[in-house]
Amino acid sequence: MKFGVGCGISRAAVVKNAGYDYIEPPLKVNCTMSEQEFGEACATLKETGIAAEVFNGFFPGDMALVGDEVDIKRISEHAKLGLYRAACLGGKIAVIGSGPARNIPEGFDAARAKEQFMYIVNTCADIAAENGIRIVVEPLNKSETNYINTVADGIRFVHELGNPNVGCMADLYHMYREKEDYSILARNDYPLIHVHLARPNDDRRMPEEADMPALEGWAKLLKENGYDARISLEGSFKPEFEETINQVRPRLNVFCK
Repeated sequence: MKFGVGCGISRAAVVKNAGYDYIEPPLKVNCTMSEQEFGEACATLKETGIAAEVFNGFFPGDMALVGDEVDIKRISEHAKLGLYRAACLGGKIAVIGSGPARNIPEGFDAARAKEQFMYIVNTCADIAAENGIRIVVEPLNKSETNYINTVADGIRFVHELGNPNVGCMADLYHMYREKEDYSILARNDYPLIHVHLARPNDDRRMPEEADMPALEGWAKLLKENGYDARISLEGSFKPEFEETINQVRPRLNVFCK
């Protein structure tokens, strides 16, 4: 099992020193960096000795993935640059969450929106495959999007899509918000590809000692699933980033038992 932290590249050394295996920065930032900034990012990771194995934040909120404002050319160019740079930074997985971007506009045909999103995910998956990266669809709670809200929704979507370079993941915070039964984590008929972790309450902070029973329960279910890939901390790192990730790291060992 590998453990990572959702954060920017500037915090790579802090994450490495805290005993984590990788960082998970936003992919959309790859597309806004100048060549000089990108070169500096590559140098930072090389010097630090930690890779950005996973990327989240695939699309900016104003880049519509469904609805009348979809611009396939813009989406494809964004994916090509973002995924190429992700690969250069050590990327193995790119998460498509991007709730606002995939939110179905009021009155827009749901079946048409599904077709659009499937086409875009397939397009991204093909580009990702050329860069040695796998695409993962992230279910998000209804406060962030109205499309693919539960792990069950995500599994159905990926099954129907049928692209071998696309998988589903579980974000334990979003599962909490959706009141989804955690037992789905133990399903082994369709393996999970990635996991996001935060404590099971509304503040989305990192797990504290009082949350160990929840972590132990999740660990047991993931073990039944056969999951042994990556778990990323994603959420609020209050009161202070470095102190928080150092305190949390030993608690994650429950997933290795």
